[in-house]
Amino acid sequence: MECPRCGVMNPLGSVLCDCGVRLDVAGYLPGESRPSLSWLWCTIRNWNRLKEARFAKATRVREIDRVFEYIGKLSESQADEISSLPVDGLDTARRCIEVNEKVQSYRSWIRMGDSGEFSTEGWTVIAPGKYHVILRVGNDWDEWLTAGKDHYRNAGLWYRIEEPETSQATYRLQLNLPAWVSLMRNEKCIRASAFEAAGESYIQLAFAAADFAGLELGPVTARIWIDARTLLIAKAVITYRDGTKEAQLEQMFTTHNDRVSVWAPTVNMGKDGGVISNKVQIFPRWGIFVMRAFEQRSTIVPSEWSPVEESSAGSVGEAEDKLVPHHCQKCGAPVGEGTSVCFECR
Repeated sequence: MECPRCGVMNPLGSVLCDCGVRLDVAGYLPGESRPSLSWLWCTIRNWNRLKEARFAKATRVREIDRVFEYIGKLSESQADEISSLPVDGLDTARRCIEVNEKVQSYRSWIRMGDSGEFSTEGWTVIAPGKYHVILRVGNDWDEWLTAGKDHYRNAGLWYRIEEPETSQATYRLQLNLPAWVSLMRNEKCIRASAFEAAGESYIQLAFAAADFAGLELGPVTARIWIDARTLLIAKAVITYRDGTKEAQLEQMFTTHNDRVSVWAPTVNMGKDGGVISNKVQIFPRWGIFVMRAFEQRSTIVPSEWSPVEESSAGSVGEAEDKLVPHHCQKCGAPVGEGTSVCFECR
């Protein structure tokens, strides 16, 4: 079943898409359509299936967070090297390239900073021809979304980027899976090792390069952690010099070739800069809407709200490095700063 909003193909008989669209009610879009008798009847008839679907989505989000938390800690000091297992770096790189260049969708978590103090973080979801990026640099948040040929940015209000090739507002998606595949293809592997961590086996390939993905970091050393069973890239780390200090960039990957929902936001600002609507659309971090009753606190984000909810529905607290969310006084849903009641409760 193809979702009318995000275009994702859901299993036959599904009642709820990851993007929040009810698949059992034709033409109904959450937050946009008014409840009808058809909606009420389908809700009553499919109540148990809807509850199971929402629980399954909440479980998927928790599993994604768990995997990222685990991969984020993956390092030489946290894994046991299997010195008795020789690894052919050139052959492993060739086979890894063949597998990963066929990946069409995935989710990733990016961290960048000095000596383990990550001042920059990014969360990305990638689908064919689409991507959604949330970026935190210190206390500042930013958000970009591309759906086909249309590019959008959330700077408090969503607006369309009319000239993406020349606009400085467009996020260039340099940190992506193809960038690491290109590194393995173009650079020589200088070391190959096998590791085991928490019952999982990994192959680590090390490379040295003059630069990486056009980021102008200068000479870098890259270490790519590959799942030994699937040959999918699980984690990639580059080390470089930032002035007199050594800095590090990490990118973790999961849900390769999973169904990933990305869809165009409702635009709040027109071409002339005028505000069309002050209802800012909130996108879930991993492209999976979870109702509040099924939520569970994540351990890999710097506050109790997902980054997109923070950037769209909060303000920066001076005392600590996290945003202070604003809630609807009636239902508790996230709302923009200065708003006391959400659209649905008015």
